Amino acid sequence: MKLLVIDKGTLLKDILSANAQEDVKRLIKETIELLEKDKTDKQLICQLINKITEELTLFSPLEKSAQQWNNIRIAKIEFFRIKKSKAFI
Repeated sequence: MKLLVIDKGTLLKDILSANAQEDVKRLIKETIELLEKDKTDKQLICQLINKITEELTLFSPLEKSAQQWNNIRIAKIEFFRIKKSKAFI
């Protein structure tokens, strides 16, 4: 089995640069689906979600545009929803 590598830095940049809430949700959904399709262990997916959520929490609203801050908020909600729905919690 090949190892799928997700670059969290790139994922964070893509979340910040998304133009709409739906783009953020789609990006996150596609990333999780890719990991699941590659049969990545649930624990590793949960760890990735936790690390990305932690990094999103570190951003300051004073250093980001309104759109970026909205993307951060939506991403955190979406990651929480995924963790809950997939029993990662």
